[in-house]
Amino acid sequence: MSKKIGIPANDLNENLIFNELECRNKLKEAIVGQDYAINIMVDRIAKWKMNLLDPNKAWGAFLFVGPTGVGKTELAGEIARQLFHNNESLIILDGSEYKESHTTSCLIGAPSGYEGHESGGKLTTPLLQNPYRVVLFDEFEKAHDDVRKLFLQAFDRGCITDRRGKVADCTKALFLMTSNLGSEKQFFAVNTEIGHVELIESLKPILIKKLSPELYGRFTEVVPFMPLTKKDRPRLAEVQLKKIKAYQQQQNTFDLSWTSETIKILAMTEADLRLGGRNFCKKVAARIESALKKLIVANGAPLKGVVTIDKCLEAAER
Repeated sequence: MSKKIGIPANDLNENLIFNELECRNKLKEAIVGQDYAINIMVDRIAKWKMNLLDPNKAWGAFLFVGPTGVGKTELAGEIARQLFHNNESLIILDGSEYKESHTTSCLIGAPSGYEGHESGGKLTTPLLQNPYRVVLFDEFEKAHDDVRKLFLQAFDRGCITDRRGKVADCTKALFLMTSNLGSEKQFFAVNTEIGHVELIESLKPILIKKLSPELYGRFTEVVPFMPLTKKDRPRLAEVQLKKIKAYQQQQNTFDLSWTSETIKILAMTEADLRLGGRNFCKKVAARIESALKKLIVANGAPLKGVVTIDKCLEAAER
């Protein structure tokens, strides 16, 4: 059963209680500056794992709102990895690809007789194969209204029917929609948990007007993602170091090591955080890559063993 549905055997054991603290800590290691959003999601996951939710509806349908590059898409990917321990369980859809009404056929399959009708849809086919999924729909507001309306059935009745009449089970799927709707000034003005609630209330008229009252009302919750600040720089730098370390381990090259001084140096990287953490991490990665390149050239050979980056980082920037 574990192999068939892609869930670890331990997670199928009814005698084991979901470890909420462990899940929260792992998500916070990977996602910087969004503890409020992480707490909301972990609470919902725990309720699902403990069979406390309505079994006839999708167990989670969340709208992630916030500026670009603050971790909305990254959190969805991390949740999929935490729940199912693989990347295959994540269905990724992009609103910019579904701006026309006819693109609904891409999600649920083309009508019988049309080209490609036998292959099914990008949403329904994976759900028919395995209903244990995380569905990520990026830039949801950009999709056509007819495309967005498809999810009313999924959220409310826990199923979605494809063009062939096959009914895909949505009760075991988590739906995460992301959006940049709203005023950036509103986001940048909020920095407390009380402010999060007030922010969503101020965005509510904008979201309802764009997404329709019916759809807005069917979301489990609207989750705000806040802008990153200077205090998040050290954690962002550390996350980027861990990513590069993982890349090198995957290629069996060398084991990257660093100290607290490394993080301090990288945290001072010049980057406008209003453009999101992605921009900052790119510049941090470029500094690390340049330092490693200079060390390889100096050694005249590929790096092996444990490589501590501190000294070569300083040397590369002299």
